[in-house]
Amino acid sequence: MEERPPPPATDTPETSLAETSSTTVSSATVSSATVSSAIVSSTTPSSATPSSTTTDLAEEVAGACACFRLRQAARVVTRGYDEAMRGLDLKITQLTMLAAVAIGRERATLSDLAENLGMDRSTFSRNLGPLERRGLVELSAEGRHRARTVRLTAAGGALLEEAVPRWRTAQEQLRARLGAETLDQLKTQLERVAGGV
Repeated sequence: MEERPPPPATDTPETSLAETSSTTVSSATVSSATVSSAIVSSTTPSSATPSSTTTDLAEEVAGACACFRLRQAARVVTRGYDEAMRGLDLKITQLTMLAAVAIGRERATLSDLAENLGMDRSTFSRNLGPLERRGLVELSAEGRHRARTVRLTAAGGALLEEAVPRWRTAQEQLRARLGAETLDQLKTQLERVAGGV
């Protein structure tokens, strides 16, 4: 039987298992690094400045938002009234709550008072807590099928009487600042807003 000659040698060098593994690992490493770089790039916040469109929108909100202007004005006015109440450990928001309770004459429920003041019941109850702890108001006992009512205590009535002259001073200061006609018009417009008109 005739023997076949061995296949001719090629010029392509043989690749060892180690070299193949090294190449594979290297490729995987490059691929992994590329992916990691892409992930970091996509998740890193951009330090670019806001676009002109974003700035224009922000300026529109800041300049024309009625809610912002009302809240800004309310903060300024509130500071003036709170300053007048200094020394009584009472804020204007608490004075209005005492007044609402006094007007209710022990018949107003928590829900009634909250609605009259434009607050939700949970917020009203939370704000009423400090007044109750100071003994300025008292809540009726909670009974079955009976809503809790609030009454002004003697201490609460005395504090209300002491606070009203200070409140009048703050009221007159605001009137002098805005003018009597402007303040009356503002009060009318705010009543319309509060009434949902």
